[in-house]
Amino acid sequence: MKIPVIPGDKANHGFWGSIVFVVVSIAVSFWSRRYARPAGLAASALIGILTEARQAQLNRRAIAAGNPPPHTVDGWDAAATALGGVYAWALIVAVEVASHG
Repeated sequence: MKIPVIPGDKANHGFWGSIVFVVVSIAVSFWSRRYARPAGLAASALIGILTEARQAQLNRRAIAAGNPPPHTVDGWDAAATALGGVYAWALIVAVEVASHG
């Protein structure tokens, strides 16, 4: 059986989605532990969407200036960023369950 391989670009998006999730969750936890993880997940999804939107904007500028587009814009990149947040949340929950069980 072949082990699935995540393309480097998607893995990079997932990594940064996880980082955003953790940082935002920690920051929000000082205000409200109840909303920390949902805020982290929302932030990782929002960062993924905004990153792709910004890359699309930069591509349009480059094309208007007669240059080739510098970025590939892919909705799956935004999804991979959000899934990085989901992965981090699941990992934290798994550790919590294991430590209480």
